[in-house]
Amino acid sequence: MATAIKMYCKKITPAEAQDYLSNLNHEHNRKLTLSNVNFLLGEMQAGNWVVTGDPIQFNKDGELINGQHRLTAIVKYGKPVKMFIAKNVPNEAFKVLDTGRNRTGGDVLKIAGHKAAYTMASACRTILLYRSGRFDLRAGRNKGISNSQILAFADDNKKHLEMIIHDAYVVYGKFGFASSPSMLGALMYFFNRKDSQKNLDFFNKYSTGVDLSVQSPIRLLREELIKNKAGRRFIYNERDVLALHILAWNAFKENKKITKLVLEKNYEFPKIK
Repeated sequence: MATAIKMYCKKITPAEAQDYLSNLNHEHNRKLTLSNVNFLLGEMQAGNWVVTGDPIQFNKDGELINGQHRLTAIVKYGKPVKMFIAKNVPNEAFKVLDTGRNRTGGDVLKIAGHKAAYTMASACRTILLYRSGRFDLRAGRNKGISNSQILAFADDNKKHLEMIIHDAYVVYGKFGFASSPSMLGALMYFFNRKDSQKNLDFFNKYSTGVDLSVQSPIRLLREELIKNKAGRRFIYNERDVLALHILAWNAFKENKKITKLVLEKNYEFPKIK
């Protein structure tokens, strides 16, 4: 008769985490990834850690078969963290551990009842990345934004974001040459905070292309975006497209006439004025 799996929840101290790690079953664990450990550590330090049903797992011999990244993060954190623990888990379980699709930010917002959850999540991620300076080449752009950060931001700005995402879909329906409605939503969020009337004027002209002079930054932006999608492969990546929108906005906001809209090699990511 197989031994029953025992599962309970407790606060794991750094000393206990280190002790658990000393019984690591190397055959049934992935190679430790420092970036993953640091991400989990950041979640703990920011107070974003949430207890989930995914437990730290030990086999019938007391060997750790799942959870080394979380336990290593606790050791580095230096404070107790509450987690579920499962004991007497069959060794065969490692074959299915981590094979399910992780929840995305969109999944989390949908569960929380947000409208247009996946578009909103992507917009929130872009907003948070910009605010943290991660679009700058000299910053760590590849560092992730966690689902808990996305949910917290969406909850705090729910009504405003819902209106913005609605407007972004309307604009994208008229002129769908940005990377996505979510990118437009993120831009609208920032532009509106800088100058709400200018934001309305900018996206009205952007979406219609009406009454734009030769030296209009919006006209030049539209031309670059159209060229970008006209070729067999894209000239600009998503970060570049975001930067072009910001450069055009900055010039428009300051009533500047320009003759070209270009990104220099290794350009510094622009700040929104």
